[in-house]
Amino acid sequence: MEKRKLSAIPRPIATPEMIEIADRLGDMRHIVTAELIDDKKILLLNFFEIQALKKGKTEAAFRTFLSHEDYITQDLKTSKTKWLTASFHGMYNFSFTDYVWNQQEHKSSYRLNVFMRSDEELKIVKDFFREYSMPDDEYGPWTGIHRFQQEVLDKRLAKKHKKETDKIDVIMNPIKDAPKEFFDWVWDTGMSFARYLIYKEVKKARHYVSVHIVRKPELWIEKRFVCGTMRKESAHSVVAE
Repeated sequence: MEKRKLSAIPRPIATPEMIEIADRLGDMRHIVTAELIDDKKILLLNFFEIQALKKGKTEAAFRTFLSHEDYITQDLKTSKTKWLTASFHGMYNFSFTDYVWNQQEHKSSYRLNVFMRSDEELKIVKDFFREYSMPDDEYGPWTGIHRFQQEVLDKRLAKKHKKETDKIDVIMNPIKDAPKEFFDWVWDTGMSFARYLIYKEVKKARHYVSVHIVRKPELWIEKRFVCGTMRKESAHSVVAE
């Protein structure tokens, strides 16, 4: 998205109807308006603080631009252009829901914090994020938006990690695969997952240790050893299972 082009869009102003509605919304925090811009490729959501509307202030607190690939939020509490990259879930002092005590049901539950100004605008949001929504979503399109933003965050993180791993790959690229002789040595002599340390208890709580290197399951391999406790040579055989 072109930030300069987006920031040039006139800042929204609350209507008298919105100020009137704010007085009836109780403890909810934001009224949201929605519209499609840029040939319907971008969804624009404007967020008005209800407490500010109750005081007669008509300016929006922030607005978020969402395409099908990315999103960006503009802080409207400052006259300067200030962009926020956090998702709604990660934004400071904002949440779609609150966990509150329900006096009538005598239990705590989540309560929606945002109010969409009209059914027409609610439909615009639902249609825009239809692929991220499910029929049983309790909080309507907001759950779908959360899924979309989480997907974008995952892609951003993967891109960030790739920048670091690409540097490592460049350094490691000259290093070729180990030759066959090395892996033969690992199987026959070196440390591998086919090496077993077998402890067997004998009379008088004495122990001996037998080390078996098994390369193929069908092989019996015997290794002789000298027991440090019993001071004599012993032998043991094992087959890998």
